[in-house]
Amino acid sequence: MKYHFDSRTKSFVVFSIFVLSFCISCSSNDSSAPEVKLIQKEQEFLSSLISVQNDMNSVWKGFECFNEFPIFILTEENNGIFINPPTSEIANSEQITSSLLGGPNLYRNEDILESTKDYLADSPIFWGYLEYPDHTIFVYHLSEIADNFYNNYKNRNGYFHVAIFFHELFHAFQLLKNNNQFLGDFGQQDFLGYPLTSESLPLLLLLFDTMIDAYHQSAGDQKKQFLSYYVAIQSELEKIDTSANSLIRTHGFYLEKLEGTARYVEVFGTLNSIDNNTIEDPTHGFNDFANSITSSLEVRQVYARRIFYHTGAGAVYLLKELGLSNVEDLMLIPENTPYDVAANFLNLTSEESNDLLEEVKARYNWEDLLERSQFLLGLQ
Repeated sequence: MKYHFDSRTKSFVVFSIFVLSFCISCSSNDSSAPEVKLIQKEQEFLSSLISVQNDMNSVWKGFECFNEFPIFILTEENNGIFINPPTSEIANSEQITSSLLGGPNLYRNEDILESTKDYLADSPIFWGYLEYPDHTIFVYHLSEIADNFYNNYKNRNGYFHVAIFFHELFHAFQLLKNNNQFLGDFGQQDFLGYPLTSESLPLLLLLFDTMIDAYHQSAGDQKKQFLSYYVAIQSELEKIDTSANSLIRTHGFYLEKLEGTARYVEVFGTLNSIDNNTIEDPTHGFNDFANSITSSLEVRQVYARRIFYHTGAGAVYLLKELGLSNVEDLMLIPENTPYDVAANFLNLTSEESNDLLEEVKARYNWEDLLERSQFLLGLQ
């Protein structure tokens, strides 16, 4: 069928096509908002995070990092990065244009930005869990780093925030996704009640020093020897515990599980991926601090709390180095702590454990440790 157009119709059609083309062109140009881009600080931080994430499966199986929870990183007063937002939040967010490869989709979201600023305002820490409104968001602030020995050590390679980000994100993985891996309220966590006595403190001093050296053993037989020392010391500590709530286990062993595993992820997740070598001093500065203690409160700070970060991480490290491939699965069992897993792995007899305890005491000069513990217990 042929259609016939008169001259007036032809003119209208031509004009309409012109107007339609012009409108489409204008609409396309007008609706194209400026690209939302990362600022330099964000680019550098995220580049490091992506490098660590890409290596994380070899460090801790099952820890999917960016895919575990919605994450909001507060980077500047008026900037923040929204990672893995819930579907309900994407409509209210602007996607960030990024050239970073292998990373997550990134967004800006003004509402979450303001809520995060309010949540973290005047907080002494720079992370937390924002309830908003029907989901939990892990929030982290790239704030200024306080000047103290611990922070300065952890920032020795410029990666303080990267390391702490993964440490705290791993806690979210433990406490929000897998919180059934802990007995009761994560153990007792009784810092003031934890037994620091003339019997336990020398053993804790021994454990502290032994597990510093454990990180630096190169041969497999040496690593097994140090794991055996660890089990022998912890076994003796539990044996002599007379605290009402069995705090050697319910406080100490469980802090090794809670904080030791997070320290392991933090240290070894950043070691090979971004060359963040913080295992030169596994205590991250607390070894020097322990040698200059002047008060009973400082004694408790080191030997009732900070010790368990590097001793727990060291036990996990040795277990993995010795070929135990299912540490992650074993840590999901509520009754298990790094000590329990190590004890089951080695399956020492009582006689072997006692002999190892005497051996490690001789190696670290037990008489000196007894004298040091007596001095520490006498501090006010």
